[in-house]
Amino acid sequence: MVNNGEKPIAPDLTRLVGDVDRLTCIKCCKTYNPDNRDISTKNPNVYYKQCYECRLKQMMYHREYRNRSLCR
Repeated sequence: MVNNGEKPIAPDLTRLVGDVDRLTCIKCCKTYNPDNRDISTKNPNVYYKQCYECRLKQMMYHREYRNRSLCR
């Protein structure tokens, strides 16, 4: 879902694309510079809350979990 101005963006949300230089991952607490792969696909005017490595690790875990449940 894209925010087309229907809902105001919270002022404490400091993840707006183009407004931030450094972000902190909420999972691993690592500070990083955001790039294009950190832009949300649901709402392209904000960055994801987790870094790319944490999102990749979570995706691989869920993929393995689904494969284990399908093999039963």
